[in-house]
Amino acid sequence: DVMLRSDREVALDQVTEACQKAADEHHALAEMAEDEAMAEWFSARAAAYRGRARELAAVVRNMGNLPSGPDPDREALEEFGARLRSAMSRDGERVLRAKGQDLEAEVAEKASAALQHDYPSAVSDLLRALDKEARRASASLEQGTERPSSH
Repeated sequence: DVMLRSDREVALDQVTEACQKAADEHHALAEMAEDEAMAEWFSARAAAYRGRARELAAVVRNMGNLPSGPDPDREALEEFGARLRSAMSRDGERVLRAKGQDLEAEVAEKASAALQHDYPSAVSDLLRALDKEARRASASLEQGTERPSSH
C-alpha cells in the first residue's frame, strides 16, 4: 500500500525535523541560561537530540527512503532567540523551562504519532526511546529537577 508507506515516511520526517528543531533550540536555551547547571542540562539535551536526529536519518536511509533533511531555518531560530531574550529579561528561568517543555512535548507527540505506523523494530525502538526521553526531560523541567547537581 503506497499511501501507507508515504504516511510512514511523513511521520518519520516529522520526528526527525522535531529532533533537529529541538537540538537547535535547546542549544539556544543553553546559551541564554545564566545558571551553569541549567545551561549544561540544555546543552546535553541538544547533543542528545542531534544524535537522535542522526540515528533517525540512518534508519530512514536503511528503509530505502531519504529523509527530507530540512535545513534548520536560520531566520526562525534567530526570531526564536529574540523572543526568548525579551521574555527572559522579564521572567528568566521560568521562561526557559516552559520553552524546554514545549520542545520536549513536540518531540514526544511526533514520536508517538509515528508509532501508529508499522516500522522495522529498529525504527519503533528508536521512536519509543525518543518518546520516553522527551517525556522524562519534560517532567524534570516541570519539577525543576533538571540540574544535574540536584540528584
